[in-house]
Amino acid sequence: MDRTEYMRSFAAHVSHELKSPLTAIRGSAELMRDEGEDMTPAERRKFLDNILQDTDRLTRLVARLRELAQAEMPIVPGATSLAETLGRLRSRFGGLDIRLVGEDVVVPLPAETFDIVFGHLFDNSLQHGATRITLATVREEQGLGFTVADNGAGISEANRARIFEPFFTTRRDAGGTGMGLDIVRALLRAQHADITLESGEGGTTFLIIARDGQGGPVV
Repeated sequence: MDRTEYMRSFAAHVSHELKSPLTAIRGSAELMRDEGEDMTPAERRKFLDNILQDTDRLTRLVARLRELAQAEMPIVPGATSLAETLGRLRSRFGGLDIRLVGEDVVVPLPAETFDIVFGHLFDNSLQHGATRITLATVREEQGLGFTVADNGAGISEANRARIFEPFFTTRRDAGGTGMGLDIVRALLRAQHADITLESGEGGTTFLIIARDGQGGPVV
């Protein structure tokens, strides 16, 4: 898919995703305006809850779009270690046992990129029942790599080919935007790195490969 086609498809998806909560908010507001005097307190509370729920969804969508926009910005050089990143994120994800196996390495990715990437991956793990995440460093021909593996429910075979599609989610009713993994991949690719799904059985394992600025391996 070329850039123009991608942007056209992405804009259509964004319009659809924004339209649904906006339509729901407008409908609830109009009902409260036109029939509010005849509503019971329970009915009024129901419509207000719906408005707040859809507003929260819009807020999440805007936050995800802002993160995705970072991948289109000029590359900001930086480096951070896995241990430093995990230290920052352990307090944020207190429900996860986060482990680092093997050597701590400095990866040529800015700390902000790392925090967003791991933030999405860890949140996905939590939402799919994981209690433990293990990071392990590996050396690949393409560059320095590390795996991110959880013990959650895994990913069904039917969904594995779609997980990086923008707006694909199995948790829409629970507030999922389907943008997390697309953002993760876009941010990494903007920094000469990439992510692939290694396994979706018995938990989920991703492989992240970081290269130097010329696309070669990190040594």
